[in-house]
Amino acid sequence: MEALYDKHFTCPVCKDEFTTKQVKKKHIKVLKRDSDLMVHYDAENPMVYSIVVCKKCGYSNLANKFEELNYKKKQLYQENLSKIWKEKDYTGERTVREGIETYKLMLFCENLVGAKHYEKAGTILKISWLYRILGEAEEEIKFQEMALALYQEAFETEDLSRGAVNEITVNYLIAELAFRLGELDLATKWMSSLISNRNLKNHPQIEKLAKEQWLKIKEKKQSDSGES
Repeated sequence: MEALYDKHFTCPVCKDEFTTKQVKKKHIKVLKRDSDLMVHYDAENPMVYSIVVCKKCGYSNLANKFEELNYKKKQLYQENLSKIWKEKDYTGERTVREGIETYKLMLFCENLVGAKHYEKAGTILKISWLYRILGEAEEEIKFQEMALALYQEAFETEDLSRGAVNEITVNYLIAELAFRLGELDLATKWMSSLISNRNLKNHPQIEKLAKEQWLKIKEKKQSDSGES
């Protein structure tokens, strides 16, 4: 498939060398974005190939972080992955379902090394997106609920100023996921807090989405309460 190419990696855990399929940047074409930040692509979906999996030991991580591993994490993987890993090859072309499997493998790895709540929440949210592509609503909802709980925990207990996400985005995702799950009071609480946050204007994409979703939340509450 011309949209894919082979990229070389060396596993930092077991030192196995291999190539795995990645999507060429010139073939990544965005069609639209959902209100929970899921991106829809034309043709090949890079999210399906985002996780690199070592077929020899099972170590799994994002492609841009795969070879960045400190000694402590390496030791944890060496001590624990061999107990559960049954060799499977994800280096070729993948289905969406195989993409889901790779994200679940990365989540297992994140749990092994005590990753931050916001990191695990991001992984779980992407799993829910992939289930959305498959049209499996029950699984999508299950993983949305898990992501919501972890994002709330992250917001309340973790420093979000240095990670891949920021406080504004996490606040928005909490409100949006609560809304999607029908938890209107929770959605109202978090979206109201976000709208009144002075830093929101520094994140124009989130600001636009927040204002749109805030109106939908208020309309839904009015509808549910029988107001005109």
